Amino acid sequence: MERVVLDTNTLISGLLWDGKESTVIEKAENHAIKLFLSHQLLAELEGVLKRDKFSKKLENKEYTVEKALAKIALIATLIEPNIKIDVVKEDPDDNRVLECAVSAEATVIVSGDSHLLNLKNYAGIDILSTTDFINQISGQKENMQNQLRPHRTGQQGDHQNKTIQKCPKQNPLHLHADVPRS
Repeated sequence: MERVVLDTNTLISGLLWDGKESTVIEKAENHAIKLFLSHQLLAELEGVLKRDKFSKKLENKEYTVEKALAKIALIATLIEPNIKIDVVKEDPDDNRVLECAVSAEATVIVSGDSHLLNLKNYAGIDILSTTDFINQISGQKENMQNQLRPHRTGQQGDHQNKTIQKCPKQNPLHLHADVPRS
């Protein structure tokens, strides 16, 4: 199962708009992915949701700031990062996302932030756009389904040799060897 950290903008988009970001949050609600969040990122989310420009959107979704935060807190595992990172100089707040991901032993950070996306990978953690992440997990699901389907041996047109064999087992999840997973 993917261990995922979402940046604040991805969380806000997923909470307040229908689209790919909300699909990612639904996957966390349905336990298809494991979502991690630090107290710092939760506090940042609260501050952003309190901005006037989001009040109408919250109201349309029948959310208060407290309800939106509670929803995320219920589906995410809250952690306290055990590391300080100073990699993103242009926007130091982005380092909080990296700290959360490293401390959570995440496999993926999902972000729309160019500073993070430009890194592509940090400490063995893939940094993907929402679209790329959805494509990745859809591909993994497809690979798993293909492994469960029997396939035929023999050459095309060989009607007498239609033995059904089990496909060999393969690990459809790409895990980084250099980052331990629990």
